[in-house]
Amino acid sequence: KNCAVCGSTAEKVICVGDSAGANLALVVALRAVEEGVQPPDGVVALYPALMVSLTPSPSRVLSLMDPLLPLATLQLIVSEYARGFLEAHPHNVQDLRGAGPREAEGMNAQERKRLHHVSPLLAPDALLRELPRTFIMASELDPLLDDSVTFVRRMASIGKGGSEHVLLRVVPRLPHGWLNMYFIGDKTCLQASEEVTGWIKEMMGGQGGR
Repeated sequence: KNCAVCGSTAEKVICVGDSAGANLALVVALRAVEEGVQPPDGVVALYPALMVSLTPSPSRVLSLMDPLLPLATLQLIVSEYARGFLEAHPHNVQDLRGAGPREAEGMNAQERKRLHHVSPLLAPDALLRELPRTFIMASELDPLLDDSVTFVRRMASIGKGGSEHVLLRVVPRLPHGWLNMYFIGDKTCLQASEEVTGWIKEMMGGQGGR
């Protein structure tokens, strides 16, 4: 209702973010569905953190000695990022720490309760079915790669796997946080950034709106 203050008509709203910001973008969309308010028209998530877990996944293990985001640093970041949630829901701590991207597929609704507010990968099927169109760009050399792959697999398992619902693009030979390399003129980063811009333009120019 305050869109005019920002110089916008808000006819189309796209949530865009990278890393933890991508986590927030998806959580905003999920919470909108959950609260019964108008969700964004689309979500663009770059190398998102979709499973805030201290349990290593294959991509995390492969990145054990990653020079940009080693596993130990990732675990520290995860702990700090989820601190407020864990303090508010202490009974969920063990569930959160014991669940990785693969385990998420086997968790029941009770185990997932409220965890999706910090880990979108654990959202109930009913909420995922109502998500707006989502574009995910992951990085081949990212410890969080498995999060994106498993999220898309979950969407496919509930009949929302087509590109009209969710689209995954894995950028080769780029690490987590590659968007920061855009400013040094890395060719692959520039191409990926242009593709993301194209996604946003496609969402903004599509039918619908509000």
